[in-house]
Amino acid sequence: MSEKNEEGNAICKTYSDFLKASKDVIEGVKLPFKVKAAKNQLAGEIIDLEGQIAEGDLEVIKAKSKHPLKLDDILKSINNKELLERKLKQANELMEELFPSK
Repeated sequence: MSEKNEEGNAICKTYSDFLKASKDVIEGVKLPFKVKAAKNQLAGEIIDLEGQIAEGDLEVIKAKSKHPLKLDDILKSINNKELLERKLKQANELMEELFPSK
């Protein structure tokens, strides 16, 4: 069984205690890299959404420039673009919530 010193750090007495402590240390060392990887993954998804919105702009323009006009096609392209914009807004809010800028 491990005890704690005045600073609250575990004092290892058994091999099992050492193994548990080393696992915690390893996880502690990995944590900043896991956080950075998650932040970069979310940033990549935000970039993808921005690209999809740009493509959505083109789809709206194409739908509006067809002859004869097809209202359903125009509305679908507008709805798709607006959905992507909402997702982007939510992703940016999530980024700020999970990884606040300092």
